[in-house]
Amino acid sequence: ETWCPKIYFNHKCFSGPYLSKFRIAELPRCVGPGPIVLVMKEVLSMLINVAYKSCRVLRELQLDGPSNPSMHQQHLKAK
Repeated sequence: ETWCPKIYFNHKCFSGPYLSKFRIAELPRCVGPGPIVLVMKEVLSMLINVAYKSCRVLRELQLDGPSNPSMHQQHLKAK
């Protein structure tokens, strides 16, 4: 199993039109370390949940076209 180091959130970044700057500020400073599948699932779930419209962010992250067999595919849901 591949290990992932800590992933840090930049609370001062420009959040663009999809993410709430106020909600980003409430995220933890970092996530991890841990197994890459678990850490990335946690990071992506957090980002989806700070979106103004979570379905829009999910659409941006969605895979277009056929999947690569060497990659891990993860299904995510939003509140």
